[in-house]
Amino acid sequence: GWERLRNGEILSSELEITHRNGFHIPVQTYVTLINVEGEPCACGILTDISERKRKQEELNNAFEAIKTLQEQFAIDNKILKENFKRKIFFF
Repeated sequence: GWERLRNGEILSSELEITHRNGFHIPVQTYVTLINVEGEPCACGILTDISERKRKQEELNNAFEAIKTLQEQFAIDNKILKENFKRKIFFF
């Protein structure tokens, strides 16, 4: 990481930190190298991404529900087609 920082890159990652009260907070981190009185120093910013994570989980759950409904629809549609074909042959 230090070599990349020395080359001017801004490093970014997601991680979980522990609040002093014991609960966990997902954060996005950004780290860059700055000069402080001629000495290189890593400077970082942490952003709480709890809400983004909650929304992403809601979205994932909605997609899973849609996928389940699509699978059930395909099964129901097949059954309806089979029943419809049987009724045509009885006429």
